[in-house]
Amino acid sequence: LFRSSNPYNFVFLILASGSPEHVRDEYTQRQTWAKRLPSNARAIWLRGNSESDFTLENSTLWVPCEDIEILKKTILGIDWLLENSNFTHFIRSNVSTYFNVEIFMKKIVELGSSDYVAGFLERTALQGKPSDNQVFVSGAAICFPRSTAETLTRLHPTKYQSWPDDVALSNFASENGVRRLFIPRSNLGYHHLAIPSCYIRCKSSSNSSLATLRMILLEQFFSTKIPKKPFVLLRLQVFEILHSTFKLRNIINYIKTISNLFRSFIHYRIFLHSE
Repeated sequence: LFRSSNPYNFVFLILASGSPEHVRDEYTQRQTWAKRLPSNARAIWLRGNSESDFTLENSTLWVPCEDIEILKKTILGIDWLLENSNFTHFIRSNVSTYFNVEIFMKKIVELGSSDYVAGFLERTALQGKPSDNQVFVSGAAICFPRSTAETLTRLHPTKYQSWPDDVALSNFASENGVRRLFIPRSNLGYHHLAIPSCYIRCKSSSNSSLATLRMILLEQFFSTKIPKKPFVLLRLQVFEILHSTFKLRNIINYIKTISNLFRSFIHYRIFLHSE
């Protein structure tokens, strides 16, 4: 599959499915950021397969499980890649995430090679778990080195059947002594702010077509020369304003959310450097 003498080799392992919106978003990824990956990186779209075999075809890895079994699909994909490649860094993602590839990979290298799971940190309620284990890496991009990938293959999905997959992965990693590290991101689907970052969550729960349109605009921004970038960014921000679903009564709560976002960024940056 992939063997390289480069000291850093990256695989973007992207959850995919046969639903029309996922197929559309996958096509957009293939035509935008994934098309510009350097020689030491590869994007692989992960699909469930009714057959009992693993099959890699046209950068799609078919694994023996149902598409909806996201956690099992992830573990099977990681395990297969460990056996069939020498990737040093794994990024588990989805079809509605856009990556500013060069900057993102540079940030991953800066994290080093010792055990970690990294990405945008969020908090959830886990009954019977200490507060530290309630922090998880959001599924838009869960990044980890090869040594952590080997740890994650010991996870048994049946023990986490009622858990969101990103919470399960983060919790299992934490219980095995793996650090959680923060990587900032933009979330167009929630904040509607056109802030360039190393990766951007483009998913919209209210309109499934927006992810593709956002990725196309982001591709135009990152591929445009500097003098024209502000105009493309303005176009993206106008697009977000036109497609926002705010109601007047939610504006105050939205402002509080943005404030909490920046406070959490400051908090986790301090947390990152203090470990």
